[in-house]
Parts: sequence; structure tokens; C-alpha cells
Amino acid sequence: MSLGLGQSNFLIQLYSELERRDNSLSFSIDSVMEIGENTNSNSFFENIYNFSPYQVSRSNRRRYCIPLLLSLTFWQLCLFERSLDPSSFRFIPFYLRQLNTYALVRKHILPLKFDIHHFHYCTKEHLKYLVYFPKKSNTICSFWGSDLYRNNSRKNNFYVEKALKNASKITIQTSEMADFLLQKHGDSLSHKIIIAQFVLDLNVFKSIDTYRDKIELLYDFKDQLGIEKGHIVLGVGYNANKAFNHIEILKQVHKLDKTLKQKITCVLSLTYGRKEPYLKTLKEEISKYDFNIVCLHDYLDSQAISKLRLITDIQIQLPVSDALSSSVTEVLYAGNNVIAGSWLPYEIYERNNIELSSVDSVEELSDTLASLILTINNNLMDINKRKKKIEKVFFPEKTSRQWLDMYHSLFKRNIF
Repeated sequence: MSLGLGQSNFLIQLYSELERRDNSLSFSIDSVMEIGENTNSNSFFENIYNFSPYQVSRSNRRRYCIPLLLSLTFWQLCLFERSLDPSSFRFIPFYLRQLNTYALVRKHILPLKFDIHHFHYCTKEHLKYLVYFPKKSNTICSFWGSDLYRNNSRKNNFYVEKALKNASKITIQTSEMADFLLQKHGDSLSHKIIIAQFVLDLNVFKSIDTYRDKIELLYDFKDQLGIEKGHIVLGVGYNANKAFNHIEILKQVHKLDKTLKQKITCVLSLTYGRKEPYLKTLKEEISKYDFNIVCLHDYLDSQAISKLRLITDIQIQLPVSDALSSSVTEVLYAGNNVIAGSWLPYEIYERNNIELSSVDSVEELSDTLASLILTINNNLMDINKRKKKIEKVFFPEKTSRQWLDMYHSLFKRNIF
């Protein structure tokens, strides 16, 4: 059963590939969010639950109050909450919230008898059920990226660590992210960590190969987006979250020589992670500049994404933090260039001799960008060689095995 963040595009991508390779697997989910094309959750998941509205009944309050009060976990959480602000802590509201969670786990989740409970996106809210699971349960916590890097409050860290200690396995996408996790949450978790990359959507890569040599079609796509035929296209990030530094990046682009700015178009992908106050601020910032900027607000299907990757001459990836990004891998697979922040956990590209440029700060972008634009037509590469490297490291033939091995190890633990 999948719990935590129920984002359909990532989860169906992952689970459908695992099910294709092992048809003994089936998946259910709690509280799915439909995002993207071909992600009809009703047709994929065996069951879809919705536990969040649950409120414990009076009879179940009586049934579960004593077991909860005898739980060491409850009192550890209670003492922690009280330590945050002793003057405002109120025991009864805290007790009732915990009773609701405890009763939900014991009465509605555990009796379903799933072999594995897989929690996605590791924050206090998404892991709240796990702290009340029995130690012998087969449970997995999967970090996605921003949940590891951007949620650093004392309260969030405490609850996440409690949940991680109760988990059977913890997945993380790169060894660098694993090192950061252990620094943040403690070396005692090291024996639980599995390096497992999320499974890529091969439809995008297949479409990249299909359209790679269709120059006129790509020119038409540029035209549809409002990009001149001969312009150099700069892709900026892959969602509308403020953490992707769109405004700071545009300021750096603005520093380029006027003759360069006349030859470029910045494409901002703002299709999800949208918050209207930030989008309004971003729109006001865009109005100040004299170079072409295209904002993508509507979701793109895999064919449109593949065309976007092919026309993107340089992808600029400078978020505050990130996990491995499929958009970066897609741009590289298309044979194009990437400028990424050196603080991002992208060493896996370097280790496998997949070239990208890096900057140590956003302020370095302007010089690096100017240099790359001026030499872009001289950057000849063996695209087929790069493709083979990416296929070997990032394609499901490799990445799905990491997840299947982990699942099978837990099934084996269940049997014996």
C-alpha cells in the first residue's frame, strides 16, 4: 500500500514498471492526486482509500485510549510537543489528535493486511501514521528531494526521525543524498538505506528519438511557443516553485551583452507547484526585461515535453535544492547542454562521464552562460555515446531492479 504523498505521475510510473516486471505485485493507495497524462489511478490501483477525513468514534475512543496511553511513542511525542512551548501546550487537544491517528492505524490500516506499507515524501504530515506501526511491520520511507532538503524545522525533523527509526527500509536517489540524510538524521539509519532512483517515463525518451531529426517539425513547435526559428533556447527549471530561483536567473540573463540577448529566448516551465502570489511577482519581474521570455502554464504531454527538450539548447538548473531531475536527464539525452548548481546532488552524471556545466552560485551564471552561448555551435559530441551512457545508468532496466530487490527482501522477511 502506498501512503504519504499520492502524486499519480510519479507513483504510477514507478509501480506500473515494477508490476510489468513482476506480475505478482499489486498496488493500492491512499489519497491519490491525479497529475499528468495517462495516469488514470482508478484503472491502475487495486484499491484507492481516503483515510484523512477519519474521525474516531466514541466507542473506539474507549477501545484505544488505554493502549495509546500505554504507548511509549505517545509519551515521547507528548514530551517533545510540550518542550516546544510549555506555556501554550494543551494536553487534551494533543491527546485527541494522537488518538485519532492511533485508532486509524490500528482499526483501518493494519487490518487490511498489506504485505508492505510504502510511505512517500518524508515529512511530519506524510509519515504521521508510521510512528504507530508495530516494529515488525514491513515499511518503506522514500525521500523525493525537497522533503529532505527544504523541511528543516525542529518539529519536522523530530517526527521524521521517529518514523525513520520505525521503518524497515529508507530509499534515497543518490549516494550524496544518502550522506546528507545521515548527517541530518543520524548514522544509526545507515543499515536501512537503499539507493533507488525513481523510474523514468520512457515515453519522453522514445519521442525524443522520434523527433530528433525532424527539424521542420521542431521549428513549427518553436513557432507555436512564440520562439524565433534561429533563437537559442534557455530552459529555466521545471516547475513554478519559488525555490527554482526564476527571478534571480532572469536577472543574470539580463546581464548578458545586448547582442546575445537578441538571440535568446528563456522558457519558464510553470506547469505545477504554482502559487499565485509568486506567479504575480514573477510576471511583474518579467515585464522589466527586453529579451524574449515564454512562460508555460499548461501541462505538456510526453510528445510536447520531448520537443521542448530537443529545442532547449541550454537547461539552467539552479534550485535551492533538488533530487535527480528527469528534465535534466532528458535534455542531456536530447544532446543539449545543462548548467547546474554545484550544490545539487548531480555527481552521478560526472561519475558516469555525462558532461554538464556547473556554477557555485547563481551570481556566476551570467559569465558561464555567455561563454557557453558563444561556443555552443562548437560543442560537438557523440550523441549516441551519451545516449548509451544514460540508458545504462538511468533507464528502468537498471533502476527497477533496485526497487524489486528491496521489495523481495521484505517479502522474504515476511515468509521466514
